[in-house]
Amino acid sequence: MAGITKSRLGNQTRRRRPSIKKETASTELNREINRDFLLTLIRQHRSVARVDLARLSGLRNSTVSTIIDQLLGEEWICEGSVKETARGRRPTMLSLNTSNALLVADVHPGFAHFGVVDLNGELLLRKTVSLPKDAVGCFNEIADTLGNMRKAMPKMRFAGAGICVPGRVDPKTRRIVISPNLRTGRDFQSSISKQLRLPVEVENEANASLLSELWFAGLSGVRNVVLISISDGVGAAIMAEGNLVRGRLGLAGEFGHIVYDPAGPQCGCGRSGCWEMFASSRGALRLYHETSGSNPLPISYAELCDRAIAGDVPARKAIEGQALAIGRGLRMVQASLAPGLILLSGEVSGIWPIAKNIILQEFETGLLGGRAPQLRLSSFGENAQLLGAAALVLQHHGTYYRAQGFAAISTT
Repeated sequence: MAGITKSRLGNQTRRRRPSIKKETASTELNREINRDFLLTLIRQHRSVARVDLARLSGLRNSTVSTIIDQLLGEEWICEGSVKETARGRRPTMLSLNTSNALLVADVHPGFAHFGVVDLNGELLLRKTVSLPKDAVGCFNEIADTLGNMRKAMPKMRFAGAGICVPGRVDPKTRRIVISPNLRTGRDFQSSISKQLRLPVEVENEANASLLSELWFAGLSGVRNVVLISISDGVGAAIMAEGNLVRGRLGLAGEFGHIVYDPAGPQCGCGRSGCWEMFASSRGALRLYHETSGSNPLPISYAELCDRAIAGDVPARKAIEGQALAIGRGLRMVQASLAPGLILLSGEVSGIWPIAKNIILQEFETGLLGGRAPQLRLSSFGENAQLLGAAALVLQHHGTYYRAQGFAAISTT
């Protein structure tokens, strides 16, 4: 196939990307689109025969065979069992090659979650590591941890690494444009890629979480979605009419830095009273320490959730206050974007039994018109960012997906 040099997973040589223009669709672009489409069908069906791929895709048998031979040669997919049929030739089933894996990291201020994910979205390894505050130390720790995870699985082949960050990433340069809560440098991609000697993709945590839903949870046919990521901060990913809305320099979606209460505490962005100062896990911890009536020792958000669920009154009031702020803030999301679905991801999943009814009641009060959109947790809880980081790498290997944002994935 023209445009292919060598693309075995784990090698540095990459598939050459054609120049994509909206007004013309080259033959090579058509091949890339068909390749991505068939790979998506194999991922969605887990195990499927060539004849079924031709039927599902509407492509000619010869086109399907050519693309499948390419994917087999690149080791993206593998042949498995032979399907029993009543008569005729028994087809060989195709599936994603689970000997291939992806290194992933979900970076937070002071720590990061790391993992290894296979092509089906199975989390094979997971660990949490503290991070130094300085940029060089942070980059080195991330690269070393990912490198050690790769060494721990010597039989796996790695296509690359995906990293989620609590900040906005320029879609062109892949550098962090703004990250009020993460002050460890902006050039994650090139710094860590050099140390790992692997391709590295970097994305905002909310965008990555939405991508995990589209890639691994089968969120197809839904064209207007907002995902709100609630952990140390509050971020949003916006999909409008099937396309990811990035805005100038990738800055779209910073609802967490809209002023919620001007008399509130100062935010990391420099303003006072931003929504995330009330709706984030940091906001809940602040409220707990303010209302507990003593000077308790610092605790983690997970410990606060455990105390609230166990019936500790100050902890429960703090979680309820956070839930109130989340629900009220979601009103501005609904009023400005009118999505059909709102997903919540991140640490908010840990408080859902306590917070759900409070959030829904506040959110549904005073809607401008019509029914409230569906509101639910993301499919993967606190692992959404790690799976999203894996999807970043997978998306990078698809020219059409990369050019079209989320449109091709979400409408397949």
